[in-house]
Amino acid sequence: MTDRELLVFLREQNTKLIGTIESLSQIVEELTEELAALKAAILEKDKDAEKLKCFMNVNLPKKTEKCTNTASVSENKPQAPTPKQRGNNGAKRKVCDNIEECIEDTLPSDASFDEKNAVYLFHRDVIRYEYIPPRLIKHI
Repeated sequence: MTDRELLVFLREQNTKLIGTIESLSQIVEELTEELAALKAAILEKDKDAEKLKCFMNVNLPKKTEKCTNTASVSENKPQAPTPKQRGNNGAKRKVCDNIEECIEDTLPSDASFDEKNAVYLFHRDVIRYEYIPPRLIKHI
């Protein structure tokens, strides 16, 4: 390459780089404008939050003030009995004589499951009732 060719090549490369720098600076300016808008929105939101906080504090008693409890009507009421004390209120359970029991063992449906290599963790009974009009089936 001669000096002139080298000079032309460097000028072309310089103009390309200047173009990319200008486009990047424009992007930076757009992002700074967007950032300024977001900052203004956050400050406005903080002002609204401060207003709400001041409004909330107006109605609440101060922490140093102690509330005095006055005698209320609820003290005169007897306490409700707990479910254990209450029992089942004399209700009787329905007895189904013609119930059919079906016991099913469910194993994982994965193809790679090997029952011989499996480790027993725990046992859980799940009871499901199925009603087909002439009969009731209990699946365990």
